[in-house]
Amino acid sequence: MRAPNEILDRLRQRLRRMGAAAGAVWWFTTVLCALMAVCLGDWWLHFDNVSQRIWLGAGMLLLASVAAGLLIVRPWMRRYGDLELARQIERIQPGWGGSLASSVEFIEAGCDPRLGAPTLQRSVVNRAGGALSQAELDTLVSTQPLVIAAGSALLSCLAAAAIVVGSPDRAALALERLLFPSTAAEWPREHTLVLLDHHGQPLPPPTAPIESARGEPVTLFIEDVDSELPEDAVLHIAHPDGERETIALRRTTLDGRNGRETTVGFAVLPAVTDSVSVKATGGDDRRMPWYTYRFSPRPAIEQLTITTTDPDYLGGDVSERTAETGSFEGLVGSHVRIDVEANTPLAAARLCRDGESPQNLQLHGDRKSFHVEFQLDEAARFSYWFELTARSGLKSTIADRFEVVAVVDQPPVVAILQPAHDVTVTPVARLPLSIDARDNHEIVRMRLAVSELPGSAEDHYFPLSTPADVSETRVDSTLEIAEFELAPGRELSVRAEAFDANANSGREPGRSEARIVRIVAAEEKLRELQSRQKGIAQSLQSARSMQSQAVQQTRELVVQWQAAGEFLVEDVDRIKRIRSNQQRLTERLFDERNGVVDRAQEILSELDWNGIADQPTALRLNQLVDQLTRLRTEALPATENSLTFVRKALSTEAEVARRDVEQELINAERSQTAALETLDSLAALFSEWQRQFDVIRRAAEIHEEQEKLHQESIRLGQQTLTTPFDSLPAQLQADLLRLAEREEQLSRQIERLDEQLSRMAADSDADRATVAREDLRDALALLRDRRIKEEMQRAAHLLAENEVIDSAETQKQLLESLEELEEILRGLGVPSPDTLLSQIEAAETELESLRERQEETLRKAREIAESGPSHSEQLEQLRREQERLARQTEEFAQRLRRQQLGDSASIGSRAARTMRQAAVGLQDEAVPPDVLAKQQDAVDDLLQAQRELSAMRQRIMSARTGAQIAEVSAMLESCIERQQGLAEETTRLDQARQARGNLTRAQLQTLHSTAEAQAQLQGDVRRLAETVEDALVFREVLRLAADEMSAAAELLSDRKVDGQVQQIQQAALTSMQGVLESLQEVESRREVSPGATTDQNESGSSGWSVISQVRLVLSMQKDVARRTAELIESAGEADELSPAEDSQRERLEQQQARLRSLLSELLQAQADAVPTDEPTEVTP
Repeated sequence: MRAPNEILDRLRQRLRRMGAAAGAVWWFTTVLCALMAVCLGDWWLHFDNVSQRIWLGAGMLLLASVAAGLLIVRPWMRRYGDLELARQIERIQPGWGGSLASSVEFIEAGCDPRLGAPTLQRSVVNRAGGALSQAELDTLVSTQPLVIAAGSALLSCLAAAAIVVGSPDRAALALERLLFPSTAAEWPREHTLVLLDHHGQPLPPPTAPIESARGEPVTLFIEDVDSELPEDAVLHIAHPDGERETIALRRTTLDGRNGRETTVGFAVLPAVTDSVSVKATGGDDRRMPWYTYRFSPRPAIEQLTITTTDPDYLGGDVSERTAETGSFEGLVGSHVRIDVEANTPLAAARLCRDGESPQNLQLHGDRKSFHVEFQLDEAARFSYWFELTARSGLKSTIADRFEVVAVVDQPPVVAILQPAHDVTVTPVARLPLSIDARDNHEIVRMRLAVSELPGSAEDHYFPLSTPADVSETRVDSTLEIAEFELAPGRELSVRAEAFDANANSGREPGRSEARIVRIVAAEEKLRELQSRQKGIAQSLQSARSMQSQAVQQTRELVVQWQAAGEFLVEDVDRIKRIRSNQQRLTERLFDERNGVVDRAQEILSELDWNGIADQPTALRLNQLVDQLTRLRTEALPATENSLTFVRKALSTEAEVARRDVEQELINAERSQTAALETLDSLAALFSEWQRQFDVIRRAAEIHEEQEKLHQESIRLGQQTLTTPFDSLPAQLQADLLRLAEREEQLSRQIERLDEQLSRMAADSDADRATVAREDLRDALALLRDRRIKEEMQRAAHLLAENEVIDSAETQKQLLESLEELEEILRGLGVPSPDTLLSQIEAAETELESLRERQEETLRKAREIAESGPSHSEQLEQLRREQERLARQTEEFAQRLRRQQLGDSASIGSRAARTMRQAAVGLQDEAVPPDVLAKQQDAVDDLLQAQRELSAMRQRIMSARTGAQIAEVSAMLESCIERQQGLAEETTRLDQARQARGNLTRAQLQTLHSTAEAQAQLQGDVRRLAETVEDALVFREVLRLAADEMSAAAELLSDRKVDGQVQQIQQAALTSMQGVLESLQEVESRREVSPGATTDQNESGSSGWSVISQVRLVLSMQKDVARRTAELIESAGEADELSPAEDSQRERLEQQQARLRSLLSELLQAQADAVPTDEPTEVTP
């Protein structure tokens, strides 16, 4: 029983030793593997945190201790029971079949009979003991755990050896970092990420939040200082609410600290929250700490108030304004205060100015506002800004810079708007001026400064009316050129000046740019204005071409619509183009700056204020303006409305009647045709004027060249006169031949001028209405009768022979002829009043015939309309007659246009259009009512044209009479002045005779001269009387005065200077004065109402005032009565009259008889002039 127990005890010790040995090996393996794991983890993950490494070291010690207790101490201290030990042996020795375990149980039970027979139990125990005693202990203890532990330890050692051999430095560093966590070196890394500031410098480790401006996104740059930025570099963002996000970094390049470009990563932080924390990781770098950005408002100016106090001379006015910007402009001498309010409490504020040190400003109590004051001492421009620092440390942006402009109070800005450039004027011009003046405060007064050029002693100043309390104004004035009494060729410098409130300090006023006004003769100014009409003629031709094309295109559209009932696709675009071209035409004609009408009105205005009475130009341009104005108000708007209707009808889906579209197209064509007719007539008018202008210009050039040749011939003749041509020096011969050649060239120019005049005359003969026909004939007659061409050739021949005296005489005669020719040509197209009157009378006769024929056509149409249908032949005949009338009326209207009878011509054209419309309506089987209405309209138009012609005839007669009155008045004033001188001389001679008793020889000679002068004056007065033949009273009174002068001349020839002669002279003087007063009365009445039509009952058929003539008769009757009374008083109670008194009585009787006859003739003429028949209207 004892033997197995002993063996088991020995086996138990062996097992404890084997387990402790295997545990020690496993402990070593475990500690080695853990050490390798920690070192590799530090190698790969870089436990840079010292505390991490300390915790790892502590963990290693704990692991070693626990492992030692479990793997070494525990197996060593383990107590194996006999039964456990027996069963372990049986697992090793399976052949024992469990007897050893049973023996242990039997022994422990004391061979309890309950387990079986004791004998049998002891037998089993014995057998097991024997087997156990015979077994070797080494076979009973398994070494496999030790072997396995040793193998694991070997493998771990091999792995550790491989790591050490492969990277001994890193292995040693890893072990050192684990063993000495606080003093060991850092791991060598491939990547080191740093956060850069806005200067590209690495940020220091965070100790406090980084302040940044709210609302301004922050761009973060991350640089790898060791190598290239790793691909996996990211930015980690931690928000205040705990949310985190990771965003990839974008790449860019920056200038590195070593001067080379460096690739960096960047990300943008939206500054929308109060704060945010960021860090970057990438590659093997996870060390970056968290940086916190705190977003606060950047300090900025929230409100800025600028208060300026003007200088004293402006009253020290204070102006305050709240400005969006601190930039402002102020006058030198102004005081400035700037109040600033910031958007956040400030730590500091500084005023900065260019080139000056910043100035610290005192903050107000709220720490958000401050102010600054300064004086604008001199003219300068400088920038200033405020540096604001918030309590958070944020500063204001540099962009908030303001500019101050300190300016000297400049004089007003003055400009002469009219004339817009230098001008030429006549010596009597009334130059209109329009002056614009502007000042930044107030214009006190203005004036006009005029000086004569070149250089005058002083300027002439003319005050201008200036409104009060204005800073800008426009003043219109007139400069009277006649006040300067300048001859052509002189110049004036005209400028405007304006003064402001600072003028009292002696500062110069504001001055405009000077306008040079050159004085020219009226003829030169007229040529300038006429040359400017060439552009009008060209514009009219261009406008006519445009309108002609528009008419053609519209006609094609009418044909297309009538034939197909629809338009082609391109036709719709054509309508738009036609409408656009019509608008362009309107702009070309009526543009306010360069339109035809504007240029014509400008020329008319210059004619007026230059005092140039150029009737042809005025008539032509007024006709142009009137007809184009009528075109603008009638034909062009009608065309626009019709084309707009058609365009809208085609561009909308609304149903439009086919007939409406057709009618509007026809209306458009009619309006365009009317406009074309007007442009045709105006173009023809200006074309004719152009031809006349070219002829006049050519004649003037020939005259000027002939004048030069004449002067040069005289100068050269002074050198060659006494020497034969062959004996002259070669140079003088060449000079003579050159002059002869120039004279020959002039003869060829005369030949071409003759040809041009002949063509114009032929055209004039073909068109009998052309007013220049007679002038052309006169010019041709002068050229041919005086043989101007041949005379020039003769002068050239004489020059070539050195016959300078004869050549100069011939040239002088040529100059006279050319001057006369130029005078005739200047009258081209200028109809005399008599010519106009004859043309109007002929037009009235023809118009009366047309009206009567139209009335007859209307009568026939009414008869057909009243008799019903079935008159097709009569209708066709009536239609042809109506068309013929329309054509003849249009031809008549065109003749009126060429005769410059524009109003009647327009009415005639309107009547012709109405007739054509009526003729179209007569194509039906019956006469529609609207045809009768159109025919009646045509009659009314013809009647209106007659009235226009009659009114024009009255105006021409009135104008002719007015011109004649002015001419007679001027001549009569001269005659009266001469008669007064003769009467005074006669009185002086009579006084000398009475004082001496007789006249001296010298006085007799004077008397003889006085008698001749009196006789000459009576002849002049008698001729003057013939010029007023239509004014019966004026004519006869002047004849009476001439008779008196004739009687006085006879007495003076008889050496009589007594009271009888003086009385006769005074009677003649009184008669002339009476006529002059009557003429002046008529002229003054015409000036009061220049546009009024004179009543025929007042003016008579001749246009002379009947009332004024009657008054003159009464005045003459009073004079006869006065002289009769004086004669009776001088005769006394004598039985017989003296010869002188008897002669005076006879003259009084003759004058009384002539006055009675005059009054009778005047009343009879007035009765004959009363109209007894007037055209009447035909009413339906």
